[in-house]
Amino acid sequence: YGMQQSRAQIDSGKVTVAAIDVAVAVKKGANDREIAAGQAGADLAIYGITLRQQHVEQDFRPNTGAALYPVGFIAPILRDGFVNVVAQDGSTNGLPVYVDTVTGLLYKAAGANRVRSSNCVWDVTVGVGAIGRVVLTLAKQTAPI
Repeated sequence: YGMQQSRAQIDSGKVTVAAIDVAVAVKKGANDREIAAGQAGADLAIYGITLRQQHVEQDFRPNTGAALYPVGFIAPILRDGFVNVVAQDGSTNGLPVYVDTVTGLLYKAAGANRVRSSNCVWDVTVGVGAIGRVVLTLAKQTAPI
Protein backbone atom coordinates (compact mmCIF):
# COMPACT_ATOMS: atom_id res chain seq x y z
CA TYR A 1 0.00 0.00 0.00
CA GLY A 2 1.10 3.53 -0.73
CA MET A 3 3.83 2.51 -3.14
CA GLN A 4 3.83 3.98 -6.62
CA GLN A 5 5.52 2.71 -9.72
CA SER A 6 7.42 5.22 -11.78
CA ARG A 7 9.52 4.66 -14.82
CA ALA A 8 11.35 7.95 -14.31
CA GLN A 9 15.13 7.88 -14.27
CA ILE A 10 16.57 11.02 -12.71
CA ASP A 11 20.24 11.94 -12.80
CA SER A 12 22.20 15.13 -12.20
CA GLY A 13 24.89 17.14 -13.91
CA LYS A 14 27.11 20.15 -13.29
CA VAL A 15 26.02 23.21 -15.28
CA THR A 16 28.70 24.54 -17.62
CA VAL A 17 28.92 27.30 -20.26
CA ALA A 18 25.80 29.29 -19.23
CA ALA A 19 23.01 29.19 -16.63
CA ILE A 20 20.18 26.73 -17.29
CA ASP A 21 16.53 27.12 -16.41
CA VAL A 22 13.97 24.49 -15.45
CA ALA A 23 12.25 22.26 -18.04
CA VAL A 24 14.77 22.71 -20.85
CA ALA A 25 16.69 20.10 -22.82
CA VAL A 26 20.34 19.59 -22.01
CA LYS A 27 23.24 17.94 -23.78
CA LYS A 28 26.39 16.40 -22.34
CA GLY A 29 29.18 18.81 -21.52
CA ALA A 30 32.84 18.52 -22.43
CA ASN A 31 33.67 16.51 -19.30
CA ASP A 32 31.98 13.65 -17.47
CA ARG A 33 28.80 14.62 -15.56
CA GLU A 34 28.70 18.12 -17.12
CA ILE A 35 25.66 19.51 -18.95
CA ALA A 36 24.81 22.50 -21.14
CA ALA A 37 21.51 23.72 -22.59
CA GLY A 38 20.43 22.47 -26.03
CA GLN A 39 20.91 19.37 -28.12
CA ALA A 40 24.03 18.14 -29.88
CA GLY A 41 22.55 17.99 -33.40
CA ALA A 42 19.65 17.03 -35.65
CA ASP A 43 17.99 13.66 -35.01
CA LEU A 44 20.15 13.03 -31.97
CA ALA A 45 18.95 12.18 -28.49
CA ILE A 46 18.25 14.71 -25.78
CA TYR A 47 20.58 13.84 -22.88
CA GLY A 48 17.97 15.02 -20.37
CA ILE A 49 15.49 17.70 -19.31
CA THR A 50 16.14 19.82 -16.23
CA LEU A 51 13.79 19.44 -13.29
CA ARG A 52 12.77 21.83 -10.53
CA GLN A 53 14.56 21.25 -7.26
CA GLN A 54 12.80 23.05 -4.43
CA HIS A 55 15.72 23.56 -2.10
CA VAL A 56 18.25 25.48 -4.18
CA GLU A 57 19.36 28.89 -2.97
CA GLN A 58 17.32 30.83 -5.54
CA ASP A 59 14.09 29.49 -4.02
CA PHE A 60 14.71 31.65 -0.97
CA ARG A 61 15.34 34.91 -2.79
CA PRO A 62 12.98 37.35 -4.53
CA ASN A 63 12.27 36.30 -8.11
CA THR A 64 14.78 38.06 -10.34
CA GLY A 65 13.92 36.15 -13.50
CA ALA A 66 17.39 34.61 -13.53
CA ALA A 67 17.84 30.99 -14.59
CA LEU A 68 17.48 28.62 -11.66
CA TYR A 69 20.79 26.78 -12.13
CA PRO A 70 23.83 29.06 -12.58
CA VAL A 71 27.18 27.79 -13.88
CA GLY A 72 28.73 25.44 -11.35
CA PHE A 73 25.45 24.28 -9.79
CA ILE A 74 24.34 20.66 -9.87
CA ALA A 75 21.01 20.37 -11.71
CA PRO A 76 18.63 17.39 -11.55
CA ILE A 77 17.81 16.02 -14.99
CA LEU A 78 15.17 13.60 -16.18
CA ARG A 79 16.80 10.98 -18.39
CA ASP A 80 13.76 8.76 -18.95
CA GLY A 81 10.08 9.37 -18.19
CA PHE A 82 7.38 12.05 -18.40
CA VAL A 83 7.75 15.74 -17.54
CA ASN A 84 5.72 18.93 -17.97
CA VAL A 85 7.37 21.70 -19.97
CA VAL A 86 6.36 24.92 -21.69
CA ALA A 87 5.31 24.20 -25.29
CA GLN A 88 6.88 27.26 -26.90
CA ASP A 89 4.84 26.99 -30.11
CA GLY A 90 2.20 24.58 -28.84
CA SER A 91 2.33 20.81 -29.11
CA THR A 92 0.64 17.97 -30.94
CA ASN A 93 0.25 14.57 -29.29
CA GLY A 94 2.62 11.99 -30.76
CA LEU A 95 4.80 14.39 -32.75
CA PRO A 96 8.54 14.67 -32.13
CA VAL A 97 9.98 17.45 -30.02
CA TYR A 98 12.24 20.05 -31.62
CA VAL A 99 14.96 21.49 -29.40
CA ASP A 100 16.55 24.93 -29.62
CA THR A 101 20.26 24.10 -29.81
CA VAL A 102 21.19 27.22 -27.82
CA THR A 103 18.49 27.62 -25.14
CA GLY A 104 17.16 24.05 -24.85
CA LEU A 105 13.55 25.28 -25.17
CA LEU A 106 11.10 22.75 -26.62
CA TYR A 107 8.99 23.24 -29.77
CA LYS A 108 6.67 21.22 -32.01
CA ALA A 109 8.09 22.42 -35.33
CA ALA A 110 11.41 23.13 -37.01
CA GLY A 111 12.77 26.68 -37.03
CA ALA A 112 15.90 28.74 -36.51
CA ASN A 113 18.35 26.88 -34.24
CA ARG A 114 15.86 24.01 -33.79
CA VAL A 115 16.65 20.34 -34.36
CA ARG A 116 14.45 17.28 -34.05
CA SER A 117 15.05 14.97 -31.14
CA SER A 118 15.25 11.22 -31.71
CA ASN A 119 14.10 10.26 -28.21
CA CYS A 120 11.39 12.72 -27.16
CA VAL A 121 7.74 13.16 -28.24
CA TRP A 122 4.80 15.32 -27.16
CA ASP A 123 2.28 13.41 -25.06
CA VAL A 124 -0.52 15.99 -25.27
CA THR A 125 -1.90 18.67 -27.59
CA VAL A 126 -1.79 22.22 -26.18
CA GLY A 127 -1.68 25.80 -27.45
CA VAL A 128 1.23 28.21 -27.76
CA GLY A 129 3.00 28.84 -24.44
CA ALA A 130 0.88 26.31 -22.52
CA ILE A 131 2.18 23.57 -20.26
CA GLY A 132 2.55 20.34 -22.19
CA ARG A 133 3.90 16.90 -21.31
CA VAL A 134 6.75 15.20 -23.13
CA VAL A 135 7.92 11.60 -23.00
CA LEU A 136 11.68 11.20 -22.95
CA THR A 137 13.22 7.75 -23.35
CA LEU A 138 16.68 6.24 -23.34
CA ALA A 139 15.46 3.48 -25.66
CA LYS A 140 16.29 5.28 -28.90
CA GLN A 141 19.78 6.36 -27.93
CA THR A 142 22.39 4.84 -30.17
CA ALA A 143 25.60 5.58 -28.25
CA PRO A 144 26.43 4.64 -24.67
CA ILE A 145 26.09 7.47 -22.17
